[in-house]
Amino acid sequence: MKKIIEVVGAILETPNGDIFCAMRPKDKTFPGMWEFPGGKIEEGEEPKRALEREIKEELNIDIRADKLFDEVQKEYEEFVIKLSTYNCTVLDFSEFKLIEHQEFKWMKKELLMTLNWVPTDIPTVEKLVKL
Repeated sequence: MKKIIEVVGAILETPNGDIFCAMRPKDKTFPGMWEFPGGKIEEGEEPKRALEREIKEELNIDIRADKLFDEVQKEYEEFVIKLSTYNCTVLDFSEFKLIEHQEFKWMKKELLMTLNWVPTDIPTVEKLVKL
């Protein structure tokens, strides 16, 4: 049986509806593809706390993970990714810094599908676009 990797992603949205999109680093799986920022849940960690920790580590911002938005499970050749995305509230953006990703954009929902997304994120992007 394939290993299941549980990950969390943040939906960060401005008051005018722009969504934060992050480009994966060149030295990781799916290099140069776009994703919702986040990461792996550590053993025994609560998903919302994992997301808040990952966003602090990757973007140096403070968020509050709020409502679960979507859950997607995607099977790959060697593993299965279970992605839970949460609507998040930005508490402090003043020290923002790209630490893990190579690029970021704030995008209008209707333009999200113009980016080359990591396959696991596509169903969530499609759901966001329909809102």
